[in-house]
Amino acid sequence: MKSRRRYVGVALLAVVIPTVFVIGFLMFQQNSIVVAETIKVSPAVLEFDRPSKDIDAPGVANSYRDEGVLVNVSTASVKYSEQGFIGNRDYVEVWLWINTSAFQGFVYSVEFECSVDNSSTILDGKYYYVQMWNVSVLEHNSTVNQLYYKFEVDSSTAAILVPLNWIFPESSSNATDHQLVINTATIHCNGTAYRKIVIPLKLRITKDIGNTFKTAKHIQPGKHLGSLDTADRADIYAINLENNEVVFINLTILADANFDLRLYDQNYKEVANSTQLENQKETITYAPNTSGIYYIKIEFTLWPGHKCDGIYQLDIKPFEE
Repeated sequence: MKSRRRYVGVALLAVVIPTVFVIGFLMFQQNSIVVAETIKVSPAVLEFDRPSKDIDAPGVANSYRDEGVLVNVSTASVKYSEQGFIGNRDYVEVWLWINTSAFQGFVYSVEFECSVDNSSTILDGKYYYVQMWNVSVLEHNSTVNQLYYKFEVDSSTAAILVPLNWIFPESSSNATDHQLVINTATIHCNGTAYRKIVIPLKLRITKDIGNTFKTAKHIQPGKHLGSLDTADRADIYAINLENNEVVFINLTILADANFDLRLYDQNYKEVANSTQLENQKETITYAPNTSGIYYIKIEFTLWPGHKCDGIYQLDIKPFEE
């Protein structure tokens, strides 16, 4: 009888030990994967000057897609609040949205890090309000100016919604620039190799754009966001234009507001304007007769019965026939 028990015990050990070893080996393999390729996507940037009132800002999005995987990273909502948080400090509420789908293989993990490059701002992640689909939290760390999450993915599709509060200190004024950087990394296995897909977002709150010709903000052609309200009624930009090179200036109002568009020459003389009613697009097409610095003025206009505060987008580019 004793010899039979000894035989059974040895047999069980012979089964259990290799099984435990295999499980441990698989776990070790899972925690020490080799990433064969890193794909870096160019940053998507949202930038606007610091408002003097509460506003809703447009979001910013970035993505990567190929035959094996799709990864979307965006801010589902961006709200600026004037003196509405702890100690009446200004803050920006950001809802970060990450979703991914594997067409080949599987998604192994998703992680992101948020950081501010200015120690005078505070980043606060609300851990208990994170919403997750087909993922679980592997790691979470936070400091006064940095936040990190790592998620394990349980399916070929996954989604994460994270609320962030980006808080400005009481001593911070409208003359200070701030930046929030969000770096996401998704590890995808296409069936033969692991790849890391890095997708960054950048949110910048700049000092208030000047409202005089001498304090005008110098810019290059491209897209620029700003804000106006009853307390900040004008923004003036300075741009270099060349003789006889036709320029197209377009103002899109991203709010329930009415802003006008005006163009001035080096002598501060108005040379063109667009003053459509309500929140229609404003457009100027102009060919300078001399090269030099010109000034673009965006002007707040009262619109009875409407909020009148908000974000605008200024788009400057060479005119195309």
